[in-house]
Amino acid sequence: MRERLQHFDEQLQRLKEEAEVEEEVRLILGRLETFAAKVKDGLQDADFQMRREIIRALVKRIEVDEQQIRVVFRVSPISPASSADGASPNWQHWGRRVLASGV
Repeated sequence: MRERLQHFDEQLQRLKEEAEVEEEVRLILGRLETFAAKVKDGLQDADFQMRREIIRALVKRIEVDEQQIRVVFRVSPISPASSADGASPNWQHWGRRVLASGV
């Protein structure tokens, strides 16, 4: 019984962590949608300097090599949650970026 109870407690903890990550992702998406709407509304009238600032706000850096161009975007950090097998995921390389290759 104690083992079952401990197993259920661990499952409950994992579910709570997953729910927290999902909520954080929802908040990030909400912020991005709000930002996108503001950009879309003002982009028609934006001058070169404003467009440049928008790009600088979104893009951390651009990496160019012989095979591809990689754009590294700025996003809010996502706290790693436990994976389905109970092990913590290794998200050290995530930091504050999302990679899009071949852009």
